[in-house]
Amino acid sequence: MNKKAVSIAIIAGIILMAGLFLVFTRQNNSQKETPAPEALLTIETRGGLCPYGPCDAKTEIREDGSYLYTNGKGEETKGSLPANDVKNLEELIENADFTAIRSKKFTGMCPTDYDGQEYIYTFYTAKQVIQTCTYEIDYADPMFKTIDSLLSTVYSNLK
Repeated sequence: MNKKAVSIAIIAGIILMAGLFLVFTRQNNSQKETPAPEALLTIETRGGLCPYGPCDAKTEIREDGSYLYTNGKGEETKGSLPANDVKNLEELIENADFTAIRSKKFTGMCPTDYDGQEYIYTFYTAKQVIQTCTYEIDYADPMFKTIDSLLSTVYSNLK
């Protein structure tokens, strides 16, 4: 074998080894990664002015009971909610009558028009979005009462 053939064989061997290394590294890393828990619900607030700018915020409640609150500055607070309360919320969402929830249209002035806030509820498992400036929310409804209670827990844990 001449020197050129030996050099090509060595380079090919190195490339093959590097490729195998990448394949096995990715397989091992993917086996170690745990998928993020699924979102059950997000509650977004939009409108109003805070000292840092718009008072927008987002609270994501996940199926495993964890939550992620993000304020308008992008600061995050993570925590967990009581498992029984989250399970109860899951059942309430599953059994909710979203047609009835949407039956009463909001007819007033949206609070965002006068420095107030609109709430946007995104129910992922039910594939529904309810906005308080579009629909009149019945806060006596058990689902919304539970959401309000869970939000109170989240807000009480903010820094």
